[in-house]
Amino acid sequence: MIMNVYCLILLIFLFTNSIFAGENPSLNALLSGSDSVATMISVDLIDEKGYQKLVEKREGKILVVNFWATWCVPCRKEFPDLVKVAKEYQDQHVEFVGISADLEDEIDKKVIPFLNSNNVSFKNYLKSVVDDGDFINMVNPDWQGALPVTIVYDVGGKLLEFHEGMADYQGFKKMVERALAKPES
Repeated sequence: MIMNVYCLILLIFLFTNSIFAGENPSLNALLSGSDSVATMISVDLIDEKGYQKLVEKREGKILVVNFWATWCVPCRKEFPDLVKVAKEYQDQHVEFVGISADLEDEIDKKVIPFLNSNNVSFKNYLKSVVDDGDFINMVNPDWQGALPVTIVYDVGGKLLEFHEGMADYQGFKKMVERALAKPES
C-alpha cells in the first residue's frame, strides 16, 4: 500500500513537472541540471528613446544591431552565425545587440527559449513601440521594415552599414572587420 502511494506521488510529480517545465525556461533549465539558470538570458523592452540612447552611448565600442523575430525563417537561419561572430569579437571594442520584433507576450514562450537554444551571450531587447512605422523610419528612413536587418554603427554612433536581408558568418565578419578598420569618428 505504501509503495503504491509513493508511486502515485512520483507520477504526479513527474506529470506536473512535464506540464510546467515546457512553459518555464528557467524551471526547465533547473530541472535538467543545466548551468543556464546562472546565466539566464533576459530580454528588456526598447522603444525609440532607448534605441537612440543605445546608438549614442557607445563608450568607445562599435555597435552591431540585428533586428530579428522568431517567426522570421531567414532570421532564425542566420542567428547561429551572428552568435558565432559575436563570441569571436567579445573581447574587442564591439558590442552586439539583438532586437526582436516578436510580441511582448511571446518573450517567455518563444524569444527566450530561442535565445537559450542558440547560446546567446549578447544583450537582447524586444521592440516595444506605439507605431512600427515611426520606429522603422527613425532607425533608417530607407528601411521598409523587412527582417532580418543588421546595422553597424561606429564608436560615435554614426551609421556605417545597413544590411537588409539574411547574412552568413562571412557577411557578419566582414561587416565587423570593415567597422574596425575605419578611423574613429
